[in-house]
Amino acid sequence: MIAHRRGAVALLLASWLVLASAACTRTDRVRESTGNALTIAQIQEPRSLNPLYLDGYTAGEIDALLYSFLTTYDLRGNTIPQAAVEVPTQENGGISSDGLTYTFRLRHDVRWQDGAPLTSRDVAFTYDAIVRPQNNALSTYGYDAVAWVRTPDPHTVVVHLKYKLSPFVTYFFGGNSNYPILPAHVLARYPDLNRVPFNADPIGSGPYRLEQWARGDHMLFIANASYYLGAPAIGTITLKFVPDSQTIVNELTTGEIDADFFADVSKIQQLRAITGHRIQTAQTTQFGTVLFNTESFVFSNPAVRRAFAIAIDRRTLADKIARGVYDPDTAMKSLFTWAYDPDVGNLPYDPRLASSMLSSAGWKMGDDGIRRKDGKPLQVELLISSGSTASSNFGDVIAAYERAVGVEVQLKTLSPAELTSPSGPLYAGRFQAVLFTEQSQADPDARWILGCSQRAPHGFNFMRFCDPSIDAIFERAAATLNVAERKRYYAVVQRDLLATEPIDFLYQVVEVDVVPKRLSGYSSSMYTSPYTFVNDWRL
Repeated sequence: MIAHRRGAVALLLASWLVLASAACTRTDRVRESTGNALTIAQIQEPRSLNPLYLDGYTAGEIDALLYSFLTTYDLRGNTIPQAAVEVPTQENGGISSDGLTYTFRLRHDVRWQDGAPLTSRDVAFTYDAIVRPQNNALSTYGYDAVAWVRTPDPHTVVVHLKYKLSPFVTYFFGGNSNYPILPAHVLARYPDLNRVPFNADPIGSGPYRLEQWARGDHMLFIANASYYLGAPAIGTITLKFVPDSQTIVNELTTGEIDADFFADVSKIQQLRAITGHRIQTAQTTQFGTVLFNTESFVFSNPAVRRAFAIAIDRRTLADKIARGVYDPDTAMKSLFTWAYDPDVGNLPYDPRLASSMLSSAGWKMGDDGIRRKDGKPLQVELLISSGSTASSNFGDVIAAYERAVGVEVQLKTLSPAELTSPSGPLYAGRFQAVLFTEQSQADPDARWILGCSQRAPHGFNFMRFCDPSIDAIFERAAATLNVAERKRYYAVVQRDLLATEPIDFLYQVVEVDVVPKRLSGYSSSMYTSPYTFVNDWRL
């Protein structure tokens, strides 16, 4: 869901020299006092640390440092409890026989970083904050299925749904959902949370607390001594904002930073050569795409979207730019996870067929090699993210492929902060196509990105795609807990997507992490933040 959950982002423009000077002194003191510390590259500086205001996955990773979820995932992708005592199931009585009522029982030892206990009131409050119209939360998917939330005691939350939603546990404060739990005792007094002090100076319940935010430079996090699993062994973590992937490589080499998560895959040969570090890779639910604005003049026609897609050689993109790390054949697997049907296949690379389809759609080749229709040239503006060499290279190669079939692609580079801003082109619909990395859920219910009701700005359906027949299939799949039945439904959706092509699935992303060899206990789950298991880290 946090579909904009990982990509290169430029620094926010701010003056930080004085802050940086003071911050360095303070950071040095902390390093001296704790004896262990890590500095990690963060290519995106978030706008807010209130998770209601999503800022792309890279910023969302920080949630795992600051906050707690009801449930999360282990390294094998199994749902496990976090602030909840157990994962609700029908077998343990946590899900009613009709699939409409869920009971979450909370641990008694989870506390906010100011010492207050985390209780059912906090869960109910956060649910209300997400769906309350006064708050500018960018998606309510999953939470809008809730009829009511009750709190019979401080450690019990009962949720009743309006209709069956089989992946509800993963959406309701789940480990790779958009939202962790927020403190009611701090925030309930505000009429809305859009511009409250908490957003820059939060009180969480996670393994680290924010000590300092030097805008434009870094964030300093201190181990939370009252964390319910015990204080992390690493005393401080500094997230240093570095907006350029080559600069990250340079600073890893010089020792100015210690680690980088989701490193630029095009730099992997340089990264492997850095002494004192190792590369760890992991499967993810991320996938590289070209998203088409289906309400735009050019891409309102599915035939043109398909032609654009089959003009691109995905294998060359993956082999040459992604250095063979990404898989061009399984991009859709990241969206549909355990319901992925490999028999659905992929669109072929077929420039001749692409040319024929464009001609049939009325776009005739001109003497200058550019197609025209009704006197208008077939020009497409493709948005790409700044800061990543891979993104730039992908854009250049795609433009060359399209030029070969008569489509003139003009690349426009924006920082991902601009791309994912609530006032930016994706939410406002001011774009034709965008090269974008999406982050999916563990559950294959993909209505958050494809549903008619989720069209931006009311959700993450940036394509503004709406197919009532696909919506109906999603509804039937969500109404059953039978896994085999759900797989059959999602296989139909996958075939329909190849026919309608609102998304061109380019490749499945593999996480490339660069960590110091002296760091032990680091592991990454395909569904969660690199910081999910930070309590296991040792230096």
